[in-house]
Amino acid sequence: NYDITVRGVKSVLLSDTQKVFIFPKNGEIVLKKNRRLDFSGTVASGKFEFVGKDYIFDYDAFKISMKTIDSIKIYVEAFEPDINGNIPFKKVQTLIENVNGELRIDAPKNKSGYNKAPTFPSFTSFKESYTYYDKRTIFKGVYNRDKFYFKLDPFNIDSLDNFRNEGLRFEGNFSSAGIFPTFKETLTLQKDYSLGFIRQTPPGGFDAYGGKAKYNNEIRLSNKGLRGGGELDFSSSHSVVPDLIFFPDSANGVATTYDIKEGDSPEFPVVHADTVRLHFMPYNEVLQAYNTRTPFKAYKERVSFRGRYDLTNKELTGNGKVDFEKADLSAGKILFVKRRFFSDTSNFHLKAF
Repeated sequence: NYDITVRGVKSVLLSDTQKVFIFPKNGEIVLKKNRRLDFSGTVASGKFEFVGKDYIFDYDAFKISMKTIDSIKIYVEAFEPDINGNIPFKKVQTLIENVNGELRIDAPKNKSGYNKAPTFPSFTSFKESYTYYDKRTIFKGVYNRDKFYFKLDPFNIDSLDNFRNEGLRFEGNFSSAGIFPTFKETLTLQKDYSLGFIRQTPPGGFDAYGGKAKYNNEIRLSNKGLRGGGELDFSSSHSVVPDLIFFPDSANGVATTYDIKEGDSPEFPVVHADTVRLHFMPYNEVLQAYNTRTPFKAYKERVSFRGRYDLTNKELTGNGKVDFEKADLSAGKILFVKRRFFSDTSNFHLKAF
């Protein structure tokens, strides 16, 4: 078939002007008619590395067709200079995976790089690709890639050897394992050198966890996880949380303000607190709130409560100590309703006067 299989090849320089190299897997390439090369492995082009298989280098068109790119690694300029005042390169911590596309090394009539071609090398993807956030370093891999991912639209990037950090922009759709509805967004470079985004919810906020709660304000995605700073509404409660961490099965954060409004059906008392640790379990329909610095104030501040509140759509219960005017009561389960509270088993202490 006139093919020549060449082994022991560490690298092939295709263009010194555009800095495009081939690093064949297992050191093997297949040389075909008219200088075509078939290989698998890594293609390094400027600040990009393409790792995959079934690559074809077309000499006439001076391009590499990449049928299966397992991952794209990107290097960017650091946000801050090093101790010598130089700007080092940093590896982007998020891989682009499951890609199909082609790399145009230079203009077909400019293989030598004699003429200036600043837009080369350029890469074009032909189908959707993905970024995932399931590394063990991100909350021990809690964001399973089957349901939590960003699907990138087909994209084009030119000037792979000298693009600026601001040029990393990938439009697509974000799927958050049901935490929020799937929405359109643009991935950009984040401060921790991952690909992510910072955005605002639409007016009125997003339904969270399939409508179990409502969330309003800022949403952030990076290698620090899916986080937000805003307002969480569940049942009769309203919480303001500067840093709320969203997991597929729960949400956690410290609220600067926590309020339960009084209700008749079902019955809820008025509750207020500052600096409250929250643990929301949406699929159990429970919001747990723990006081930290100061106690909860309930029943229009006539009662203090230290411990944990468990709020559902039907009732408010607590595990802790209730302190009111002339006595205090401690119990593992206390039911709080509009103007009364109950406990089957408790320790009751009448204060001395």
